[in-house]
Amino acid sequence: MDRRAQRPRPHLARRRSRRTHPGLRGRAMTTPLPGGERFGAPQPDTHDAVVRLRQWGTDRFWFLPHAPLDGSGEWLIGTSGDCAFRVTDRLSARKHARVAREGERWWVRDLGTPHGIRRDGMRCREFVITPGVEIGIGATVLVAETAHSVALRGFVQRILGWGALPSSSAARGN
Repeated sequence: MDRRAQRPRPHLARRRSRRTHPGLRGRAMTTPLPGGERFGAPQPDTHDAVVRLRQWGTDRFWFLPHAPLDGSGEWLIGTSGDCAFRVTDRLSARKHARVAREGERWWVRDLGTPHGIRRDGMRCREFVITPGVEIGIGATVLVAETAHSVALRGFVQRILGWGALPSSSAARGN
């Protein structure tokens, strides 16, 4: 029998155990992909939960209530005055989507509207609201923010000089 056939080949076993990525052209990855099984899957963090939805490009926002406004645990997004989250654009329906809290997670569900809802630009019927996700309702885009991202946004606004200018009395210290 050939000596090479009898020798253990640990380098072959190591190659088989590592995952490869098509973009690496045969080179093995030494660390797993972020987000567990699916690349880009959000990691739940109970200390940084979504606290509000902000209209993209503005300072207009809606806090996500801890208790239901009407006892049902669900809130509507749309152009109607009955909606807890009222948007104003021609592509949004009067009652466009429903936001519901199930346990510790917030969901947004389309109510069968022609334009539907979008998660980060991709059309879908429902999804979990995760930190930083962009929720498309008609022509309006809402950004899910955590307490940490709200504080970070405020810090960046101060550093860059964005936002409202301080009033003259506040600037004088009165």
